[in-house]
Amino acid sequence: MILPWTVFGSAYADMRLAPYVIALIPLAIRFREDTHLPTARAIALIGVAVLLIRLAGVTWSMAIAANDQNAKLEALDRLPHGAKVVSLIGRQCGREWAVPRNSHLPGMIMARREGFSNDQWIIEGTNLLTLRYRQPRFFAADPSQIVLPTGCREGGWWIDRALLAWPRDSFDYIWLIDPPPFDQKLVAGLRPVWRGPDSILYQVEP
Repeated sequence: MILPWTVFGSAYADMRLAPYVIALIPLAIRFREDTHLPTARAIALIGVAVLLIRLAGVTWSMAIAANDQNAKLEALDRLPHGAKVVSLIGRQCGREWAVPRNSHLPGMIMARREGFSNDQWIIEGTNLLTLRYRQPRFFAADPSQIVLPTGCREGGWWIDRALLAWPRDSFDYIWLIDPPPFDQKLVAGLRPVWRGPDSILYQVEP
């Protein structure tokens, strides 16, 4: 209850520990007197059943996410090595605790295309990354890639504001992933080079 949201610059510190807190609750159950074996067996069977159901559900969910991400990563085939890409990943209003699985998917631009992606963060003493390309300023680091529907009251980056603010002269491409609805006029002058499931890659016209 008293854990901060951010520790040493890393977000969701409280959420990362929450599963362990929940797991400790059933582990703390004990019998005050001699163990009643039928009850103990029932608790053990329930625990195993919950484990198997959870494993099956997570496996199925991860398989769906993997298929979705593999389809979106086909956009990388249209990127040249060393491309500078600004990515905007949509997030729904009112879901602060929900962590979008695709929020750092553009990091694969660095891994597979040796390019620049605005979804990574630099924290002194925490990681081994060194940011050399600082020209985009705000769009040079996480969380500039997370955008909300325009008009969302919870605060943060609205997609229309992001599309207005990103410096086109500092990037070669813009990649929209699961974007909320936005004003199509804001992508005027950009050439779509790839479309996929809830994703589109635009090239900045020279």
